[in-house]
Amino acid sequence: MLTTLMMLSALFTSSAQRADGFRIGMEQARAQDVPLLVYVHGSDWNMLGQELLEKMWLASSTDRMLEDHHCILVDVDVLQEPTEEQARANQQRNKGWKKQGLRTYPAIIALSPDGTVLGTRQGFSLPRDPAMASAALLELIESIDRKQELEQIIAEAARTGETGVEVSAWHELLTLPIDRPEGALERLEQIDPEDASGVRTRMSLPGFHELIEEATKEAIDGRPEQARDRLLELLRNDAFDDQSRAWINVALGSVYRRWDGHHDECIDAFKTAWGLDPGGRAGTAGMRWYLHLAGKDKTTKGLERAIVANQVRGGAYAIPKLLVTSKGTALVLVQDRRGGDWGSPIDPVLYRSEDGGKTWSRPVMLPTDEESPRRHHVKSTAIVEDRETSTLFAFIAQSPLRNDEGRVLSEWDFYRNIQDTRRLGRGWSIIRSTDDGRTWSEPTWINDQLVVEPHWQEWSPVDVGIQLQEGPNAGRLVVPVRCYCPDSDPSELSLANQYNAVIYSDDGGETWIPGGRGRPHHGESVIVELPGGAIYSNERRSEGTGRLRSGSISRDGGVSFTEHMEHDDLPDQLCHAGITRGADGMIYLSNVPGPDRTGLALSRSRDQGATWEPVLELEPTTSAYSSLGLLPDGTLLCVYETGTGDRSREHVVSIRIPAGLLE
Repeated sequence: MLTTLMMLSALFTSSAQRADGFRIGMEQARAQDVPLLVYVHGSDWNMLGQELLEKMWLASSTDRMLEDHHCILVDVDVLQEPTEEQARANQQRNKGWKKQGLRTYPAIIALSPDGTVLGTRQGFSLPRDPAMASAALLELIESIDRKQELEQIIAEAARTGETGVEVSAWHELLTLPIDRPEGALERLEQIDPEDASGVRTRMSLPGFHELIEEATKEAIDGRPEQARDRLLELLRNDAFDDQSRAWINVALGSVYRRWDGHHDECIDAFKTAWGLDPGGRAGTAGMRWYLHLAGKDKTTKGLERAIVANQVRGGAYAIPKLLVTSKGTALVLVQDRRGGDWGSPIDPVLYRSEDGGKTWSRPVMLPTDEESPRRHHVKSTAIVEDRETSTLFAFIAQSPLRNDEGRVLSEWDFYRNIQDTRRLGRGWSIIRSTDDGRTWSEPTWINDQLVVEPHWQEWSPVDVGIQLQEGPNAGRLVVPVRCYCPDSDPSELSLANQYNAVIYSDDGGETWIPGGRGRPHHGESVIVELPGGAIYSNERRSEGTGRLRSGSISRDGGVSFTEHMEHDDLPDQLCHAGITRGADGMIYLSNVPGPDRTGLALSRSRDQGATWEPVLELEPTTSAYSSLGLLPDGTLLCVYETGTGDRSREHVVSIRIPAGLLE
């Protein structure tokens, strides 16, 4: 019988404290010969340092556990393959939790001293707010009754002698009555396009939920007129704000959808919801329905899709960058991740297609510095072509950088690696290809070219570059990057100091110059040329600054970005997007507009990026980062991350969108 249970949270204030905490916990567990329970945020996976990770089990199967350690870090459900029904149930539950502002990273694992898996609870959730999360964990640990019950469950699992035991009672045991962040509302449940009712809403405003629910029941029971009248009466109530009115329109659109012959009214209601709450949950729900219904006669189900990169082992294929060369070849630059985000082993690989994305070559690993201990630790990449010489340039940034003593400069938790490129030397390299991406040169380091101010840190390539065709800077190569630019003190490094920016070259890629930066709280960007040689930048905002995309314009070839705009008509999941100009002259953008990483959509601008309209839902299921390109025959080619459940990076897929479908 187990009499002691130890639990440790990965919620310390710095990487060093986190690593020390795990070491202490591991030593205590080993000394007392008891199990150790560990909860880990997904973003914490790479924050523990190489020394600690080498001692831990990076879980993908039980046979990879290191001997003599009974502490485990997990980032994916790996111990037990769920049934198809369980997988669907888990996906629905996780999405519901996310809509309540909770984090749903699996899992909690209990291991015996000899390494036997005693029990696992998938999907234990904690609030996003660190203080609330810490309080919740403290309540769990200090609750004597629950602790004893938990010990009994684990002991019972141990007596069965089974590994990977699923303990169903853990759900009630570990789901604490945690208050949501102040001001949060219960959000719209996942809307399934095949759901007969068309709406499942939960709102916390007094009386609102009941009214919506009653209207929905009336529609389901065959009384759509009464449901419509009830909802229209709500819309005439001035007491509701725009977000509430957006929810009412979502319900109204669903009623019309149930009602034969009211397709146009249905579309109008969903579009109205979008306009009332751009970037919000209600607006996003309306937008997704609008995309689904408006594009029903232009379905993408029959379009040609192909697997570019397919996960066959633990890890992920992430962040595809698509470039269609001057010879019509499609190149996709992908990160082959064998762990998690940057800091784990990552290699840059390239896929080629000579038939417009119908089939793809085997992956080719791009050259990195053979002598660098970080050669397999790529952080970010980009690619651009000089169409005057048909020379391709691929940028590879390694992470983390080290100083002369070999120490990694890393003091913050979230994408905040201090990097003084002038002082540290290696980090950014560039490789070249003159045969359409078949072979590549050895890397050349360009760090010393990327210093503007000593306190400007961490320049990272983020997407496909362009070559200007018009204006006084015609021929210039421009590549979007991200940088952290504190005003003076590098210790001020934070997401508030993250900027979108560009680098450019006027000598065919021989030298590179840091260009203008955009605005703070913006990082990953995609760019396209405007008439006359101006540059339009479409940008992902940093977390916490609004779920809408932004835009900016440079009139001097990327030297500065002075015109900024907020795109209320482009909801965004805070995820990287793709952009290209179509054969019809309009600008097309692929992004994930919903609150979750599902529902990749295609939008377009008829006025050079000023306003946007939805075109198609490209992928209704799991999807994340994407990239767009234009093929010689006018077909749009989109490559994007996808997978099953919440795992959006199992595969990279391409989809061909004929020009005729865009008319």
